[in-house]
Amino acid sequence: QRQMCIRDRAMAQRLHVAKLLNDGCKYSDVAEVTGASTATISRVSRCLTYGADGYKLVLGRLEK
Repeated sequence: QRQMCIRDRAMAQRLHVAKLLNDGCKYSDVAEVTGASTATISRVSRCLTYGADGYKLVLGRLEK
């Protein structure tokens, strides 16, 4: 139960990071707003740029 909650929070944080990056925010601003590490921000950025568009798909669905 607790582990699932932690995973949910981590996923929510990564989605928030993805949204901010997708909106053009700088790494330093994203780190300050979300509390995410620069490693996490970098991983999410790579997924947005080179991944299979999973984050973009979810972000698109959340905007509707």
